[in-house]
Amino acid sequence: MYYEIRQMPMTKMGEINLLVMCSEEVFGYVVGKVGLIANSLRTLLNIRAQLDQNKVNIKFEVL
Repeated sequence: MYYEIRQMPMTKMGEINLLVMCSEEVFGYVVGKVGLIANSLRTLLNIRAQLDQNKVNIKFEVL
């Protein structure tokens, strides 16, 4: 199982773009039917981003 998170270049001021890349066997667990892990990750990052007055965009891809 393999995953990687990269911060991509900003497109707008105060906007953070993250790319979450997972191996195929992990991707199903991360995104899944309900997407519990993906939604939890979004929630945590958005809480932190609000404290810093930023916005976070997260994109999930298979390696």
